[in-house]
Amino acid sequence: DHQCCEEHGAEPKALCEKCRLPICADCFEHLSKAKLPPLSYANDMWTGYGLERIYREKVTAIELICASPCLTSLVMLSMEGKHRQEAPGAVFDEKAHMARHRYGSRGNVITFPLPVEDLLRQLSEQILPEGDDAVNALPRSGKQLGEVFRVILKTNKKGKATDEEIKTLVHQARVRRQVVVDLILDMKKLGHPSFTNLDEAAVKENAANLPEDG
Repeated sequence: DHQCCEEHGAEPKALCEKCRLPICADCFEHLSKAKLPPLSYANDMWTGYGLERIYREKVTAIELICASPCLTSLVMLSMEGKHRQEAPGAVFDEKAHMARHRYGSRGNVITFPLPVEDLLRQLSEQILPEGDDAVNALPRSGKQLGEVFRVILKTNKKGKATDEEIKTLVHQARVRRQVVVDLILDMKKLGHPSFTNLDEAAVKENAANLPEDG
């Protein structure tokens, strides 16, 4: 998309005043005021394309956590639901449109960035010689998963909510064992340094602690 009538020589990707680039109206407005657009790649908004498998398999949030050696943020979500009528399926997968639909909700999502220095130290600990226990701890499950992912569910129902009822309330909590294993092995094949030394057999053995689909 970069066009220019001038020769840029040794720096073909460099820009000059005669360069032409496509730009959206929002970015143009900010640049016209000598301000950096909020959505600029220079603001670290771009981290590269995600794995195709994530979109194809509709990978859930907890499946990504199970397959991740390090988490970069603490996310807190509070949700209050009301006006519910009994119906199969997860309510947060349904479309919301006008008052005639069967579920209303309100809540907040707060994200806290975690300390970068500690994250880098965690990642460096993952890049260890092949066979080391620390590098072969993926996927997360059981106690290890509980240290990074917790759900506190409060309802106005008397007595304990059944597993089937919880499935309709806790969104993105589905775990498919093979999907988690495939995510990890995909990263190993792509050469990500935190996954390079993973032992495939150890990953599959650890994955036995995850539900096949649950």
